[in-house]
Amino acid sequence: LYEAENLCPLTIEALEETYYTQLNIKDNDEDDKEIKIRIGGIIDRIDHVCIEGKRQLRIVDYKTSVSIEESASIEALFDSNNTKRSHHILQAMYYAMAVSEKVTEPIGISLNYVKKIKGKHPYLTNINKTPITDFSNQALESYRSLMTSVITEIFDKTIPFRANTKSKSCSFCEFKELCKQK
Repeated sequence: LYEAENLCPLTIEALEETYYTQLNIKDNDEDDKEIKIRIGGIIDRIDHVCIEGKRQLRIVDYKTSVSIEESASIEALFDSNNTKRSHHILQAMYYAMAVSEKVTEPIGISLNYVKKIKGKHPYLTNINKTPITDFSNQALESYRSLMTSVITEIFDKTIPFRANTKSKSCSFCEFKELCKQK
């Protein structure tokens, strides 16, 4: 209720709605032919809120984790050596990237950690302690560029696959046998 009270008027625009965007990458194999990659997913909630007197669209992604994730920069989200990079923010940003193709208004991103929802919590997700209030102007260009680079590398047949050796995630990954991880 704290959130709703301080963001009024709050209007829910969509619940559990699917959004996708397309990234085009070059195939280094076939005369620089483009490969079209579709990424996206189901967004928990999209709403209109009023923050500090300004009305804006907001992507809301509910998380059951007890750890609130932050990021020092957009680049840190893509740094494979960063063991504390925020997968939650990375995911919410590709939702925002997909929604940004359909709207022209500012888009904010809010990760709502349901186990921490008591009392005051931030309305918007921060990058380097700055709230994302206008994804298209604050982050879209660098996010799209970095995401395209990572996907291009995944599809590059000249770069050998490297198993993740730094993550606890491997212990429950469905593909650990392919990587020979324990």
